[in-house]
Amino acid sequence: LSKAMPRKSNSSHMPYTDLTRVSSTFNRSLRIIHSATAKKPSKIVVGDQSGTVTCFKYIKEIYTVFQQTKDQPITALTLDDDRIIVAYGQTIQAIKKKGKVLTTFNLSLSEDVTSLQAKNDTIWCCGEYVYNCYKNEK
Repeated sequence: LSKAMPRKSNSSHMPYTDLTRVSSTFNRSLRIIHSATAKKPSKIVVGDQSGTVTCFKYIKEIYTVFQQTKDQPITALTLDDDRIIVAYGQTIQAIKKKGKVLTTFNLSLSEDVTSLQAKNDTIWCCGEYVYNCYKNEK
């Protein structure tokens, strides 16, 4: 966490502030959980290539809501109602917004999940060559 520091660009000086740092990430592995009211802060969830899922919020300083480490890189992350759906390797995991693991299921795929979307009890996931749809984890 650092103070606002100017960053040089080609056309002008753009100030920025580091809130927190994570490892490098894949596309579609950062989401914002909007709060129910305007007075509560939104949360930010990010999954990185070191296999860490971090959820934090900012109220004058950074507060980590939860942090979990997996054994493979987080390749996709999406939100559905009050769940965070995470894909790593051939595994999909549902996590509550406070960090409790709801369910974990392994897919019978020959490739890693690279893209993920969820709605209610249906999860759509894609690899490089394969597309699958799971309803009630089946």
